Amino acid sequence: MQCDEQGNGIHDWQNIAGSTWYCPADSCSYKDEVILPNHKLGLYYAYMKERRHALLFHYDEAVFEILVPKILSFGNAVVANRNGPVAVSRYEWKEDINTWKNDVPPPETGFDNLIDKTPDTRLALTHVLSENNAMNIERVLALSAGAIPGVDDWYIAKNIDSCQIEKDEIINRVTVAQDNSEPATNFRDMRLKPVTHIHHELINYEKWPPQVSDIDKGSTINWSKRSPNFNVLTSDKKPTLIVYLGDSPSADELSKKGDMFYHLLRKEGGPHQNRFCLIYRKYGEIKFASIPTMTRIDNPIEDQTDITSVTPF
Repeated sequence: MQCDEQGNGIHDWQNIAGSTWYCPADSCSYKDEVILPNHKLGLYYAYMKERRHALLFHYDEAVFEILVPKILSFGNAVVANRNGPVAVSRYEWKEDINTWKNDVPPPETGFDNLIDKTPDTRLALTHVLSENNAMNIERVLALSAGAIPGVDDWYIAKNIDSCQIEKDEIINRVTVAQDNSEPATNFRDMRLKPVTHIHHELINYEKWPPQVSDIDKGSTINWSKRSPNFNVLTSDKKPTLIVYLGDSPSADELSKKGDMFYHLLRKEGGPHQNRFCLIYRKYGEIKFASIPTMTRIDNPIEDQTDITSVTPF
């Protein structure tokens, strides 16, 4: 509630009841082992680009019990506890018994309601949702959209774009769909589309490029730290990367994304480094981007007509 400028009258507060705990870059963990337990108790991770960790409190009324380590080290500082604030318990007020209770279900983040509006998205994420890992959802969504930095550790929480916040503090977390501002809702809507399109093509498309020609209707959307640069698993368990770049992306974007993913997978190495393709739509038709960097002049099997695409842009 709030009063007017003269201090008279009481009016409904027209803003979210959001609170954020900011931590220095070296005083908070961005590891899943810390982030996920906090997430289940309504304390959500984000990273401000000014090199500060941001822990976002669930918007609903609650009392949080937080454990904050005080760093006092008599030995090597690298062994000090730098996990940052850790949620121990969350209490909700119960009118019927006139007290606060902590034996309550995890607070609703808004994510379930979000994907309930698009059943195709929920279906696409079936295998990822079964792992009950909010960060893996953010990862597979970012990877499927091609919205990752081309670095080896793109998948750590602070490097995922949906987990990053600017000075305006707009929260783009897809698995924490509480910020109802227009930029946040638009971001979430756009972020869910690529993985939904990819799943649709897995079920319906048949003429895949040679390097991923064994994709079949049994292929599923997945993400695993064991194969962090892949988002699809074929029915015979081959990791594959399929990136959806929307409608009519520019030739420059297709080229940059193709180069980035080629070098990322090549650096990782292994038998599956060529198992990727970039797809988009043009005039309503599915297209596969040409990836010239995949051409190997020393290997006739991988000439450009064989390895790049079925329908080059």
